[in-house]
Amino acid sequence: MCFESLMMQPGLTLSNILVAYDPSYPEIVDLSALYNFTSVGVEKSGSKSDFLAGSFEAVWSKFPNASYVIVLEEGTLLSPDFLYFMSQVFPVFASDSKLATISGWNENACSVFSFLRQADNRRDLHIKANKNVVIDHPSLLKEDSYDRNLSTVISEAMLWDVKGCSGVEHLSEIKIPSKAKRSTSLKVFFSDDPTNRNSLAAVASCFGLRHSNAHPLINLYKGDGDVFERVQALSLEQVIMLKAVVYPSADRCSGAAKRLSISRST
Repeated sequence: MCFESLMMQPGLTLSNILVAYDPSYPEIVDLSALYNFTSVGVEKSGSKSDFLAGSFEAVWSKFPNASYVIVLEEGTLLSPDFLYFMSQVFPVFASDSKLATISGWNENACSVFSFLRQADNRRDLHIKANKNVVIDHPSLLKEDSYDRNLSTVISEAMLWDVKGCSGVEHLSEIKIPSKAKRSTSLKVFFSDDPTNRNSLAAVASCFGLRHSNAHPLINLYKGDGDVFERVQALSLEQVIMLKAVVYPSADRCSGAAKRLSISRST
């Protein structure tokens, strides 16, 4: 089904697809050939991470001039506009060398979770990755350092009202404050009441995304909605805002890679 949903993508170039498989399952070769996909065996000698690392090596070897790769895990079903969505977010992704990945998964877009692959974290099912990103100071990703940085950038952020952008059809048409255009920007939505979904609905509508009201929100920061209650001196507004966080020339993360996560319904 993953191959079928991939074949239905408008503008798909078959020569750009590489299927990495475990050699203990040789039938994948015949299945890939059926769809005219190129396949390559990757020894699965260790963990899943080792297999993914080997897959990345195979991709860069096959496409040495490529700077980006889209990763799809087995069993992933793509929405018909998946490649179109990736083309929309690509200019944002390519404009900042510190961005490591873009995730195309939206846990809150599904109404029947029993149909989904059961995993603790599904965000790696389909991502676009930049091969040139290196985390210089991984220690800054520790919880306390991350919280301090999060508190700082949010408290210094500009407020950007998005109530009027629900009719925008393309991300590039969204009007960003002029000051943010000259700096790296990080956009986050928030609500001081995690049970109030007006914030999520407004932002989802603004970017053409969907969410389900039938289930509680999942994958929130630290598993709940009170992250903004634990950071210091934040004045949260009831109105729906995007906060465009403007970084100065010296990155506050001191070289730590930032991740842009944009969710899209499947």
